[in-house]
Amino acid sequence: MKGSNCNNFLNKKDFDLIISFVILFVLLSIIFLFLVYYNYEALSKNDTVYEIKEVEVIGKGKINLPKSIAVDEPYDFIIPISKYKKLGKNSIATFFSYANVLVYADNKLIYEIKKPENSLFKSNAYQSCVFELPEEMKSDYIKVHVDPLLKTIGKSKISQIVIGNKSDILIEKIKSEILTDIMIVILIVNFIIILFINMKNKDFFDKEHYSILSLSVYGLITSIYFMTQSWTPTYFLADFKEFIYALEYISFMASFVPALYYIKYKVNTAFYVFFDLMIALFVSNLILQAIFSSFHIFEYREMLFVVHFLMFLAMVLIFIAVICTDQKQFPSKKTLVLPIIAILITTVLSLIYYIVLGLHVLKTAGILIPICLIVIEIKEFYHKFLEDKKEKIKNEVYKKLAVTDALTGMSNRQAHEEFVEMINREKRSGWILSIDINNLKYVNDSLGHIMGDKLITNLSSILLDLEEKDKKVHAFRIGGDEFFIFVEESFDFNINTLVDSLKIKYNAKRDFGIDFIPSFSAGYRYYNPIKTERVMEIYNEADQLMYKEKARYKKEYA
Repeated sequence: MKGSNCNNFLNKKDFDLIISFVILFVLLSIIFLFLVYYNYEALSKNDTVYEIKEVEVIGKGKINLPKSIAVDEPYDFIIPISKYKKLGKNSIATFFSYANVLVYADNKLIYEIKKPENSLFKSNAYQSCVFELPEEMKSDYIKVHVDPLLKTIGKSKISQIVIGNKSDILIEKIKSEILTDIMIVILIVNFIIILFINMKNKDFFDKEHYSILSLSVYGLITSIYFMTQSWTPTYFLADFKEFIYALEYISFMASFVPALYYIKYKVNTAFYVFFDLMIALFVSNLILQAIFSSFHIFEYREMLFVVHFLMFLAMVLIFIAVICTDQKQFPSKKTLVLPIIAILITTVLSLIYYIVLGLHVLKTAGILIPICLIVIEIKEFYHKFLEDKKEKIKNEVYKKLAVTDALTGMSNRQAHEEFVEMINREKRSGWILSIDINNLKYVNDSLGHIMGDKLITNLSSILLDLEEKDKKVHAFRIGGDEFFIFVEESFDFNINTLVDSLKIKYNAKRDFGIDFIPSFSAGYRYYNPIKTERVMEIYNEADQLMYKEKARYKKEYA
């Protein structure tokens, strides 16, 4: 029996893929839980800053925080602080959005958030705030009056509230967001590095591999979004809250554009037109929402359902495209597995946290997605680097073959032509030699072409050895027994000595089995670019001198 029922149902490759999927899912889930714990649970262990977990909404009773309540009219809620009075001088930190807010202690106004008259938006955006409590406070509670400005939403959120010393609160808030802040810095630096590489080497990214750049753009936009979601910048940059508010929604909507662009080149080409259409919808929506919000027609928050609907359409498109793409034809599809798992984990576990514990952790845990995409980007970047390196080596090999003589290993006629162009262009001076082997036809006819080739390779080995030892010498085989030599020396250089030494070395190679002395004829002239414009003019003169020497040789040894 060759195989079991299991093997018939699931081959080893598929089984290994499922195991890898499960392992990856578990690892990312652990990271998710750690992020959530670090951001939401660590505060409870602090002995100087305390979380107020329950408030009373007038007319609705007590609620656990954070909590969204269904209201479209002004409402009040009470923050109990009796058990924290013994701590001394206290401050309260919380987060208000889309509302005017009045805070009272002992029936006195101690803090106010009011929409400016010249506000860009009708919602008053949102703001992190820390307000100090009166030192001699008699009351055991704080009263907060909230006037929601976006009536169409029909709900208002009471965010997490903490109490303690102001400096301790700020330190704890910063500490609780340290992981997110580090990730934001990494994403920004990542974008700068990829952009720098692209600017320095534009040929590195072809059309398909611009997906690497799109990933870095996605990371940058995501980092901006997470920055606007962090408590710290919204507190310290409270004067720019409207700008931060606009930046949040713009970055949220814009993030899908590079993400879709990236996925587009990983799936079947038949879906390209649909991805282009979806990208156009996101861009159009971004522009229209900016116009509507600026003219107070609709608010970003009021139009959020449109973004959610487009996100749903995009996810459906991605799901269908991935399912309908054959990985054998489009192997890059497998790179989508990691971000899909990250999105799945982030969405599902965030929903569980919200239903069971009432915590909004999606914005915190969502950092998983850009983390995964950076991993993919590094992987793709590495593969692209290897591909380019292999292609470069292959091109160099092909180029080397194209300019190398197959028999001798010397530079060939094509290399000679390129070299002559370079000499003309750079106006280099030097000695030009034309060399031709004597009696090659006689050797080919009487001893065979193998011996004729030996005559050629023997001279070639001498010239290659000279070229290797003296970098001023450039030798080329430009024909059957014709050689071109360029020596970058001054006119005073003793060219006769060089030619004589070459002849002596060549004469000494008498490994033919018969009494035969190999020799060559040579002609040479000095090339001065100031006096003569073209190299080949001087070469022709050297060539004529070579033929005169060959004629004398034939006459002498006829």
